[in-house]
Amino acid sequence: MSRVQQIDAFLLDSQLSDLLVSQLSISPSIDRNLIKFIIDTVLFKVTIFDKSQSYGLFLQNLKFGNKLTLSKKVLYWLLVVVGNYKLKSKLNSTALKVYNVLSFASYITFILRNDYPSLILRLLRIKISPINNNKMNNLSFEFQNRQLIWNTFLEFVLFILPILTSNAKFQYLLNNLLHPGSSSSSAQQQRANNSLIKPTQCPICVSNHANVILDFQITNPYKVNCCGRQYCYVCVLKKLDQAKKLGSKWKCMQCLQDVDYCETADDDYHSKAVMFTVGEQEIEDLQAAGSEEEAVEEEKHRSEVEQSDNEDPVEEEFEYENDEFDQAGEDDEDQLLDDTEF
Repeated sequence: MSRVQQIDAFLLDSQLSDLLVSQLSISPSIDRNLIKFIIDTVLFKVTIFDKSQSYGLFLQNLKFGNKLTLSKKVLYWLLVVVGNYKLKSKLNSTALKVYNVLSFASYITFILRNDYPSLILRLLRIKISPINNNKMNNLSFEFQNRQLIWNTFLEFVLFILPILTSNAKFQYLLNNLLHPGSSSSSAQQQRANNSLIKPTQCPICVSNHANVILDFQITNPYKVNCCGRQYCYVCVLKKLDQAKKLGSKWKCMQCLQDVDYCETADDDYHSKAVMFTVGEQEIEDLQAAGSEEEAVEEEKHRSEVEQSDNEDPVEEEFEYENDEFDQAGEDDEDQLLDDTEF
């Protein structure tokens, strides 16, 4: 009889009890230990007390070996159900530590001897035996192992997939692996197709089938440094940015040479290229708005100057009166000194 089956049986019983407790714990005011005690008592009544077999033991094709008497059933309920409730709610931590140490020692003995899977069964001398010996060898964990492998694989994929999709170098290598030899054939195809592209058309727009309404005309033309071929501003910047992320250089679709930079076409752009610039009416409006602002500023400056001119005579008159008062004071002092000397 396998030790794993016995351990799994008691784990299933514990998980069933915890699941029912979590479903019934709807109010924080109700003691969780009390709910677990009631549920364990009910499960004990409908399984071990009535059938001498727990739910987990039945799933693992196991049962209690020797026939359980009424006294052993009552003792089992007192030690397992009531004992767990008292240990978690009433007794101090010292008793709980002693119980855990004894349980650990009993578990080690079970691993070595395969006799009693728990401390309570060891005290009551209750062994576990198979229900049907013919079914013991037919148990297979193939489904469980396959499920574990698939779960681990899915977790790994969900972890690594966002990292790989955001990496431009990985996408470039993946495309080369999935389509080997496509780079040389695509280069030859580009040479053939570029001969059919007009100078007024953007090769990138043609390859992406974009801007069909305007017949692939270049919008805000920028020329590359290799051959001076003109492209749309947005198109060529996207290509250069993608090549920078890949750690390589983008090849011009006209001459198939590496492109180092691009610059505005200035006066070299084709007459049919679409340019987004400010129109004459907008320029006149801006100039008119600027002249109005200048007039307002000039009027404001003139008013400030006039206000300052009006304030200056008052200050000069006030200063003149102060000078006369000071002069009169000095004359009175001189007269007083002369009278004193006389």
